[in-house]
Amino acid sequence: MTTSDDGNIRLYDADFKLIQNKHAPGGSQPLGVAFSPDGHTIAVGYYDSTRVDVLSADDLSLLFSANTDGVDKGDLGKVARSTDGRCLYAGGRYYVSDYCPILCWDKGGRGKVKEFRIATNTIMNIAPLADGKLAVGAGGPLVGVVRDAGVVIWKYQGGIADFRAQIGTQCIRLSRNGDRVQFGFERWGKPPACFSLTDSQLTLDPPEDKCLLGPITEAKGLNITDWVNRYTPKLDGTRLELWDNEKSRSLAISPDGSCFILGTEWFLRCFDRKGKEVWRVDAPGIAWAVNISGDGRLAVAGFGDGTLRWYRMSDGKELLALFVRPDDKRWVVWTPEGYYNASVGGEDLIGWHLNHGADVSPEFFGASRFRQQFYCPDVIAGTKLPGNHYRKEPERLQRTGAVLRQLGRDSRLVQTQAVRAGYRCE
Repeated sequence: MTTSDDGNIRLYDADFKLIQNKHAPGGSQPLGVAFSPDGHTIAVGYYDSTRVDVLSADDLSLLFSANTDGVDKGDLGKVARSTDGRCLYAGGRYYVSDYCPILCWDKGGRGKVKEFRIATNTIMNIAPLADGKLAVGAGGPLVGVVRDAGVVIWKYQGGIADFRAQIGTQCIRLSRNGDRVQFGFERWGKPPACFSLTDSQLTLDPPEDKCLLGPITEAKGLNITDWVNRYTPKLDGTRLELWDNEKSRSLAISPDGSCFILGTEWFLRCFDRKGKEVWRVDAPGIAWAVNISGDGRLAVAGFGDGTLRWYRMSDGKELLALFVRPDDKRWVVWTPEGYYNASVGGEDLIGWHLNHGADVSPEFFGASRFRQQFYCPDVIAGTKLPGNHYRKEPERLQRTGAVLRQLGRDSRLVQTQAVRAGYRCE
């Protein structure tokens, strides 16, 4: 069973032969699907609608729609069925009373509806468990389990900075050369903190500093519109080229007005003043906030994964990443090669993730295990500015290869880059 952006639902047999292909009855963007345990019916949720439909698994005809009266905003795109088939679940971006609830209908979807409140951010996945329990994944991030009555058995909400709505007066702010950044741990830029790369110091609730400036979003000769949470940002009335369903989230114009950066769902994109793309880099999460240093050499972006990252404006090369835990304020800053500096207790917030195949649990090796090789404050200091890069000494490159070979016990891992530096939330 597949759903597609063309609005169609397709049903295949075990040999991937197409059996049925029909346009979804409840919206133009069908998203989640879930078979009933007996395989006779299929529930469908939508990205562009709050409808939840139940279709026949024989011919994809509409059997009925669950009662969603009063659900008039967001979506219920993620759907699931209980293991006994008695309950139909749905959730997504539907938001009410500070929660993104999961809706539960009894009688297979024909009955009364009740709400399970576990998450305050978008429901990303719903998975039925035994005994009527339900596993839930949500933005934030959050993972948890609820009982069939909606009682939360347990949940874990990852501690990351939330850069949403940190635009305008609540923006991230930079020093002229980009070595200091002020940001907020929560939406709207509160509570504020400032990190200095030069001093390796995190300051909480810093005093006002007029040397730290927010992004330029208006400039003479650059009329950039429709860029706040829109799919169709424009330059002088002409639509900028983004991918289908790629939403613009943030904007920063260079001090000299020669170019600008759009932060989107999936990328950081740099355009020249005529709207031609100069470079594009993958984003590790939604690029909620972006700024360009006063000297025009660096861009700094705040992402949905809770990191701040420094990029070279000339070509978009990533130079550094910073992760700060909001609860205990431990921090770590690292280069793409894995060299790092960290506060006390912060170094194991990053490490190496080693996969062993789809059916075997992966391993995580905290950076502290290789402190001698990778704890390099001098390297971090050397990468904070373009034009002052650390030299890739052969000795340090040999360290990287030795560690990767030790982790993978196979030199091919180094060649295929199967082991990559990353960070984790504890």
